[in-house]
Amino acid sequence: NNAMARNIEENWLGRLEKMSNLIKIWSVRDLSIHGKLVVIKTFLVSQFTFVMQSVGLPDAVLQKVNRILFKFLWQRRFCNKRAFEKVKRKILQGDYCNGGLKMVDMQFMQECYYLQWAGKLHAGNGENWTYIPKWNYSPLAKGLGVFEFNCKPEKAKMLHLIKNEFWRNVLTTYLKNKTIITSENVTEFNFYEQMLFNNNLNCYKKQTLLFSKWINNGIEKVKDLINTHERRLLTVEEVQNKIKGNIAAVIFEYNAIFNALPISWKNWVSNGNIDYNNEHQQPTLCEVSIFNTKTKNIKLILEKTSNNTILLPRANTIWQTKLGVEITEEMWIMSRKATKETRLRELQWKLLHNIYPTNILLTKMKVSETELCDYCKTHIDFTEHFF
Repeated sequence: NNAMARNIEENWLGRLEKMSNLIKIWSVRDLSIHGKLVVIKTFLVSQFTFVMQSVGLPDAVLQKVNRILFKFLWQRRFCNKRAFEKVKRKILQGDYCNGGLKMVDMQFMQECYYLQWAGKLHAGNGENWTYIPKWNYSPLAKGLGVFEFNCKPEKAKMLHLIKNEFWRNVLTTYLKNKTIITSENVTEFNFYEQMLFNNNLNCYKKQTLLFSKWINNGIEKVKDLINTHERRLLTVEEVQNKIKGNIAAVIFEYNAIFNALPISWKNWVSNGNIDYNNEHQQPTLCEVSIFNTKTKNIKLILEKTSNNTILLPRANTIWQTKLGVEITEEMWIMSRKATKETRLRELQWKLLHNIYPTNILLTKMKVSETELCDYCKTHIDFTEHFF
């Protein structure tokens, strides 16, 4: 069987069944949302962490696990019916100060594990175990040069040449989350360390380039295309002598690279003040080292560098409209500071989110037949009326 390990069903089917059995056991207890979160993080997610760290899981499986976990979180008793989710998942996965509960996101967790592997690979460069991933990356760059690519995965060329799906996902995830270098970050003292290939700054007809023969013969950075003694770019003939390729193909590829190189870089090549061999002038262009840390730290890194604006709960608008009250971060975390009693914390959290089960909400869930208050029988059962 030549199937990739992450696609072999035996890696997750048994764990899915075990997780379902655990959910049935824990569903018998009258747990609060906070209690269920402890169960999820302690007993349920742990069924998959080893597989996610070692071979990775397909997106379809991760989505399925997410559905099961959220169903357990919202359902009062275990059943096959669809759960009525009262708060958006992205909100629940957010921080306490934004109305969230730091709920697990399996797909995000898988990304963190991939990034952690990228960081470990960079830190362990030269160790025996790194030979396998380097061999997988060799069609695209020498050593760990793939982590110096300067483009998002959708613009990267030849990623399919990485035969091992796990290491392809590690690189793809890293490129997805890395900071793209802009022309403002490149100067005459560091431009020669830029990659020729898979680089947004070096595009031909708005497309990044990648020529395997050039890479295999030692031409992958700008400095590899420079005659340092004469301060000029290599000629077609010099490149041909290096890569021994078909002359017509070499001419086409050379012209593509020459036209892709920014004019400023070409001008800097002839600058006689640059010492190409001075290691102290070489910048640290690769940020992969920051991911050689714990997954919780990687999560914080991604949250800080994310361009996405924080998704605010719908309740913020509701209470502003109803009472003219703005729900602040301090209000969201007030109950966590005031008490350790989970039921009180849950009550405060539900009130702020306006999801306390009054008859309005119970009618939508088809549990109650009327929206009227059970006590006065005349007013609609709004949260503020009920309390």
